[in-house]
Amino acid sequence: MEDNQKTKLTNFLIRKLISSIKMFRVRIFLITFLFLVSSSCFGQEEEAIFILFQDGKNTNCIKSKTNKKKDKSLILYQGKMHKLDNDTFFFCQERFKKTNKQTKVIRAQDIKKISFIEHEALYKKHLKRDMFSKKDTFKVIYIIEKTEFGNYIQHEVYWLDIR
Repeated sequence: MEDNQKTKLTNFLIRKLISSIKMFRVRIFLITFLFLVSSSCFGQEEEAIFILFQDGKNTNCIKSKTNKKKDKSLILYQGKMHKLDNDTFFFCQERFKKTNKQTKVIRAQDIKKISFIEHEALYKKHLKRDMFSKKDTFKVIYIIEKTEFGNYIQHEVYWLDIR
């Protein structure tokens, strides 16, 4: 009878051990999953891009060859920057609208510290992220507008979808 009790106790302990190992694996999986999700979200929130804008200036542009979503082929072309009104900037067949009326003046010597993005990189990031709307591609977009007097004005904008 004593051997039977030892066997039952051994089997019970083995089942408990297996159960706790399975729970440990589940906990590790959940912790890893939550870490990956939170780190990707925080990385996206911090990203701000800067575009140097000069009204009437020619610029290199890029666009899809077709309107088909699956077609990832691109063509380069020459475009021109235009300020349509006080709130809307247009270049490379893309429209950017100011989010608010506030502007910030940037001194010419501080402009060298800013890392600007060209239209090609902007468009390729949008394609890579495969967002539903261009507005959702970047958390914050700043257009730095060069004025006639050599000063710069920073505008916070969002990327409009032109249909």
